[in-house]
Amino acid sequence: MVTVNIDTILNKFPLLVTWHSGDKSATAHTPCSSTNPAQNGLCFCQDKQDLGNCFSQGVSILVVPKSLGDCAKALNPGGSAILISDELQAAMAKLNTEYFLPQWGRTPFGEDRIHPSANIHPSARLHESVVVYPNAVIGPDVIIAEQTVIGANTTLEGNITVGKRCFIKSNVFIGHSVQIGDDCRIEPQTSIGTDGYGYGSDKNGQHFAKPHFGKVILEDRVEIGCGVYIDRGTFDDTIIGEGSKIDNHCHFAHNTIIGKNCLILAGFIVGGSSTFGDNCVFAGRVGANGHISVCDGVTIGPVSVISKNITKPGKYGGFPLVPYKDFIKNQASSASLYDMRQSVNKILRKIGIKK
Repeated sequence: MVTVNIDTILNKFPLLVTWHSGDKSATAHTPCSSTNPAQNGLCFCQDKQDLGNCFSQGVSILVVPKSLGDCAKALNPGGSAILISDELQAAMAKLNTEYFLPQWGRTPFGEDRIHPSANIHPSARLHESVVVYPNAVIGPDVIIAEQTVIGANTTLEGNITVGKRCFIKSNVFIGHSVQIGDDCRIEPQTSIGTDGYGYGSDKNGQHFAKPHFGKVILEDRVEIGCGVYIDRGTFDDTIIGEGSKIDNHCHFAHNTIIGKNCLILAGFIVGGSSTFGDNCVFAGRVGANGHISVCDGVTIGPVSVISKNITKPGKYGGFPLVPYKDFIKNQASSASLYDMRQSVNKILRKIGIKK
C-alpha cells in the first residue's frame, strides 16, 4: 500500500502546494475525485459544494484553490489536512503521477528486463535499465536510454533514438530514423515515421509514390494517444514540439511542424507542410489545410477548418474561421434558420415579391 504524508508532499512540491490547516500527521493511501471521495484519499477539490462530502467520507489530504482554503478549514471536522494550490489541475497531475501512477506495463514482464521472445538486433544499444515486453522487435542501430519501457508487439524499425524515461506501449510502430526525446509517452495502435501521402503523376494518369527521406522528431515530454499517425517528412523533418500533447485518432501529414506545449484533441487532421506555433489548442475534429501557417497562442473550437494562415493570436471557430464569440452566435442561430426562412417567405409572398 502506498502511503503519502504531508511532509513528503511539501518537501517534493514546495512551489506547487502549501500548507493551510488541519491534521499535519494525516496520510493518504489512494487518489480519489471530489465527486466520489474515498476514505484516506488524496483529493483535489475546486467546487465548494463538494467540500462537505469530501470530509464526511474521510478524505485524508484535501488540496483546494486558495479561494476555498478558509471555507474548507471551517468545514473540516479535524481529521483531514488541507493544502492549497494556485494550480490545482497541475497539482493533481503531478502529485498523482509521483505517488500513485499505476505500474502495470512499466515493470518487467518476467524475471528478465528483456523478455526472451523479444527480437533485438545485435547493433541495437539498450541501457541496462530498459524494459522490453514480449514479441517486441528492435531493429539495427536503435539506441534506447535509461528507464524506458518498450511494450509488447511494438516495432522499432531501425536507426532510432529513444530518450530517457519513455513509455512506448504495446502495438506501436516506429519507422526508421525517428528521434524521440526524454519523458515521452506513446499509446497503443500508433504509427510514427510512416511515409507520407506524396505521389508524382505522369501524362497517362498513373501515380508513383515519392520516397520520403525526412525524419520524425518528438521533442521532450511529448505525449501521443491511441491511433495517431505521424508521417515522416519528404526531405525535411516532421516535428512535434516539446511538451505538446496529442489525443487519440489524429493524423499529421509529412513536413508538419507543431510548436511547443500545444494541446491537440481527438480527430485533428492536418495536410502536409503546415506549421503551428507554440501554446496552441485545437479542439475535437479540427481540420487544417496543407501549406498553411498558424502563429503562437491560437485556440480553435470544435469541428472547425483552418483553410488559410492565422497571424493573430486568439480564439476562432467554424468554417470559414471567425472569432470564437461569433462562431458561438452562428451555431446558436443555425438551429433557427429553417423557421427564419419560412418567415421570410411569408413576408415576401405578402408583399408580392414571391408567389
